Amino acid sequence: MHWYASYLRRAYEPRHRTAAVRFMNRIGTVLFGAGIGPRSAAALEVVGRSSGRVVSLPVVVTDWKGRRYLVSMLGDRANWVRNVRAANGRAVLRHHTREAVQLTLVAPADRPPILRRYLALAPGARPHIRVDRRASLDDFAAIADQIPVFRVSDEGARRPGRDDTVRSELTDVERIVSRRRALRAVVVSAFAHVTVKRSAGTALVT
Repeated sequence: MHWYASYLRRAYEPRHRTAAVRFMNRIGTVLFGAGIGPRSAAALEVVGRSSGRVVSLPVVVTDWKGRRYLVSMLGDRANWVRNVRAANGRAVLRHHTREAVQLTLVAPADRPPILRRYLALAPGARPHIRVDRRASLDDFAAIADQIPVFRVSDEGARRPGRDDTVRSELTDVERIVSRRRALRAVVVSAFAHVTVKRSAGTALVT
């Protein structure tokens, strides 16, 4: 499937980023933020360095030796990496609940095992990081300085308040309702996307 890997690499380039990629990222953000999907999937929220508005995107939270990490499959050119740096590492992770976190850049020398673990959890990142997920740590060390890795810490996060207590006491039925609402939002978004595409006379890429 080399052609598909090539397509994904090109589709994520800033000048060629396709509407399909943006649309799927929006869906992933809604689903993962609502807690739907793999346990390692979440939505990252960070304040945009230029707009000042909160920017959300889907991410894979990599676990390694009891710690959590975020990896940029697009390297330093990823917009969220620049936003995180401008925000001094302050961000929010959502996976059904909201967690204020502090993101700290990991030194390149410590990145190889985290990168290998990341590729094991994130198949969609493999076309962008051109090292086999089963490669040696030496192979990952050769590219480690090109792939930013941030350690996730709850240091500085706000203390749980009443809203967190209420949220933790949600019944199973309420959780299901919450997830159905998230799915409904995705369906509405998808319908609107298709409608706009058809009205413009453009075929939807699938």
